Amino acid sequence: MDYELIITEKPNAAKKIAEALADGKPVKKVENKVAYYDITHNGKDILVGCAVGHLYGVAEKNKGKWSYPIFDTEWVPSAQVNKGAAFTTKYLNVLKKLGKQAKTFTVATDYDIEGEVIGYNVLKHACKQNDANRMKYSTLTTDELIESYEKKQKTLDWGQLKAGLTRHEMDWLYGINLSRALTLSIKKATNQFKLLSSGRVQGPSLKILVDKENEIAAFVAKPYWELHLFTKPENTELDALHIEDKFWEKHNCIIMSSQGQTTRGIRRLLQRLSQEYSLPIYVLCDGDIWGAYIYSVLKYGSINLAHMSENMTIKTAKFLGVTMDDIEKYGLKKHLITLTENDYKRIDQLQNYEWFKDNKEWQRQFKLMKTLKGKVEIQSLSSRSITFISEKYLPEKIKNQDWIN
Repeated sequence: MDYELIITEKPNAAKKIAEALADGKPVKKVENKVAYYDITHNGKDILVGCAVGHLYGVAEKNKGKWSYPIFDTEWVPSAQVNKGAAFTTKYLNVLKKLGKQAKTFTVATDYDIEGEVIGYNVLKHACKQNDANRMKYSTLTTDELIESYEKKQKTLDWGQLKAGLTRHEMDWLYGINLSRALTLSIKKATNQFKLLSSGRVQGPSLKILVDKENEIAAFVAKPYWELHLFTKPENTELDALHIEDKFWEKHNCIIMSSQGQTTRGIRRLLQRLSQEYSLPIYVLCDGDIWGAYIYSVLKYGSINLAHMSENMTIKTAKFLGVTMDDIEKYGLKKHLITLTENDYKRIDQLQNYEWFKDNKEWQRQFKLMKTLKGKVEIQSLSSRSITFISEKYLPEKIKNQDWIN
């Protein structure tokens, strides 16, 4: 029969998309413990299948002598690159089977660089297609998925795709050739084989660390002064501090700013600081639902990266604020920003997240958000004084263990 095949990035996304688009109830089918869904949408036959992250990886095309430089590469099934990815083979086989009789194809992987690469490789290597329709969505809600399907793009996002393919291939070329060069140099010098590894990130990072260690070793301490100004312009008290407030030295801590949602690199670094050095991790975000989400990604991982969550989560992370209780405690009501319709929707979504729905304290915070009908930014705390956050708010919160776990 003629049908459309929708390719998703993970099993949960396939289930949600099938449920959202189905005219009736989706028919779940299972082959070798891999589920896919048979549905009709406005009378059209559709099969919804899934990957489990990357099903293909970069490998050396013509394996021969262990040498360098190597520039001839190809994309092969992930199981051929990494034995630990053997479980992906059954998902790949199911997608190959579903693609054989499909008339049209739609890629519905995450709308980012990695998602584009995952979808394209399945499309090209498993389904023997050069292009496809593209769904674009940010949440797995029914309304958004239906709209994403109805307004799907007629082609892949080739800009994202080329960027993604280039990154993977450059990573491989840089890493393999530099690692082999280092290893063979050691062998030539010592007549011993010791496998050394370097890459696009490791090499430059090591250089930065060496430079920093040399800088520290050469450092000569010098006295410094902090400028602090107290004044009353027009009968209004003003407390001003020079921008170089050395909070991290006073409190012996590491301050890390993510400028919004944390990147994978930041989360991995924080996880290592927590696990390997037993450092407590405290989170300070805006007092809104988006701050709560940033915290949840740090502590429990991203839904979109569930297959990587074990290497990204920080179970010991604690949320210092800004909490809804802080609004009353520190007199921040005059700084409330009215919640938008999007805020209310996001609150409802997070209330039902697996890690929030049974947490009484977080449920109370979400309820307070709705009751107050507002949110506050971190900067509102500075209305008390320019040093309020660093000299009072954070030290007292940590000392009194006033956090949400």
